[in-house]
Amino acid sequence: MKLIQKIFREVLIDFVTKAFTLDNLKIARDLIIKKLRDAAKQTDTQIDDYSVALLERILNDENIVKIYQFILDNVGIAVDGTGLCKAAEPIDLNPLALAIANEETGENCCALCLSGLLKVLEVLMPLLIDWYLNGK
Repeated sequence: MKLIQKIFREVLIDFVTKAFTLDNLKIARDLIIKKLRDAAKQTDTQIDDYSVALLERILNDENIVKIYQFILDNVGIAVDGTGLCKAAEPIDLNPLALAIANEETGENCCALCLSGLLKVLEVLMPLLIDWYLNGK
């Protein structure tokens, strides 16, 4: 997870000056997947290859649309009298994880699958939300 977080952060730092759009999110996703694939090729650990394949499935085009819309629907930019953004309340990622899991399995996902998906989203979503908030 540390490698995924590191690569996401590196790529998104370059994207923070770009608008948070669905097209830009897909471009960032493609760059992230490429960097992760390249990093996985440099290791002898097969789990790295599996992790990249899993992330590709999680971040497919249908799920990217869900993630993008989830951020738009759940992350408000509240501005106080000073013009500064107020701290956002914690966001429940369970509905997003369930929507992605149901897309993958076509039925209710097992608890282990869902907990793994939630772990991935807990790493990715803060970075994407920061991009959304800073790209405004």
